[in-house]
Amino acid sequence: MKNLHVKLLAVLAASMAAGQAGAEINAAATGASAGPPPYFGGGELVLGVFDSQSGKSYVRDLGVAVGAFQISSANVPTAGLYPFLPNNAPNYPPVSPGSVNAAGYTVQWGTDSVLTSNFSPTELARAQFQVLGAWDKFAFVDLTTVGPGGFVAPTNQDGSAMATGVDSAFGQFNGFAGMAAPAVNGSLFSNDPTNPANMDNALHFTWAGNAPVGFFAGGNVGTDLTFYQIVRNGSVNSNPATATPFAGVWNLNVDGVLTYTVVPVPEPGTWAMFAAGLVVVGGIARRRMQA
Repeated sequence: MKNLHVKLLAVLAASMAAGQAGAEINAAATGASAGPPPYFGGGELVLGVFDSQSGKSYVRDLGVAVGAFQISSANVPTAGLYPFLPNNAPNYPPVSPGSVNAAGYTVQWGTDSVLTSNFSPTELARAQFQVLGAWDKFAFVDLTTVGPGGFVAPTNQDGSAMATGVDSAFGQFNGFAGMAAPAVNGSLFSNDPTNPANMDNALHFTWAGNAPVGFFAGGNVGTDLTFYQIVRNGSVNSNPATATPFAGVWNLNVDGVLTYTVVPVPEPGTWAMFAAGLVVVGGIARRRMQA
């Protein structure tokens, strides 16, 4: 962890020497230190968008620590819509007691002009997106969206490599002005596929090539993506990691609004009305058959 701190500091120093200030994404290992919420555990969640036809890439720091978005987290981002405010204090979105698996829980990140002004409506509609973050490179907690049919069970070795890949990718993002201080929870755009901070180079949808073969973390803009928590299972690298799906899904719409939502569970009264309706429909059908 100490070596990673040194590495990231070197990256930040190099960027400042080039006239750019340091960036704000907390990586998997560096975010583990104590601090005010939402920086109280692990690296941060990041949104990535990529259009393969134009080569355009967008990365956004969502400002939420992995420690505040685990299935077991007791303090989570407060439900609501949060406009894009890159110069806001680090407590954004704020956290409060709750659960990311609670029925009806919804949190949204508002539109960022860096995304909508650089992607045409056609490009954004055909692009793919992902949300991911990691905490610790050995005793890892990896949080990731998964595209349709894109889940392949990782081993402990895979999970550790995935967290390591995120550290490296965040280091690339943090070296460019799009994430520059004083902005907090900033964003980064690139239309150069050779740029090391281009999302396709730094992460792609395979956790920088460290996810198991066949694993794909992305999906089309406008579609719901499932979300998984992947944690170490014992000390043997070949053990299958423990992968648990969240109750909620992520969706990035064509207007650039990102949403995590858990579908509400119908109230008992709603189920009763539904059942009564089925009885009535069944009775009508039987009478018609008898007639």
